[in-house]
Parts: sequence; C-alpha cells; structure tokens
Amino acid sequence: MLPYIVMNKSLELLRSKLKVEILNRLQEEELTPVMLSKLIKKPRASVSRAIIELGKSSLVKCINNDDDRWRFYQITLKGKEQLKKIRKFL
Repeated sequence: MLPYIVMNKSLELLRSKLKVEILNRLQEEELTPVMLSKLIKKPRASVSRAIIELGKSSLVKCINNDDDRWRFYQITLKGKEQLKKIRKFL
C-alpha cells in the first residue's frame, strides 16, 4: 500500500504545474514568494498559497520564520524525492 500512497502524492503534484515549478526553482536556490512570483510570472497570492500547501506536505520549509517581511523557502529532502519521482512521469 505504501508505493500507492507515494505514487498518489506524486500524481497529485503533477496536477499543479505551479507547485512543480516552485519545487524546481527552490531546488536551484532559496527564494521568497515575491521572488518566485516574478520568476514564474504568477500572482504572488497564488504562489504563497501553493507554498503553504507544499509546506503542509513537508516538501518545502521556511528557513527564517522570525522575519515576517522576507521569508525565504527551500526545498526539503522529501520535496527533492517527490520531484525526482515526478520527473519520471514527464
């Protein structure tokens, strides 16, 4: 049953091009939601919402929670593993 759950999570991520793009960008460098929205040309609110969802799944994490104005995010090991699985589908 575990492989099914892992595959399901990867497939769920595939449905959101925005989330996959965020994971790809965060694999290159740590970024803020504002930086990400400019790079991928999507509204900041959409990017922030996607980051929150990725964070709830432990795929990304905020590396400076104490700074309210400039929160930088990075991809987690779990996020890198999911991204690797997603690339197999593409």
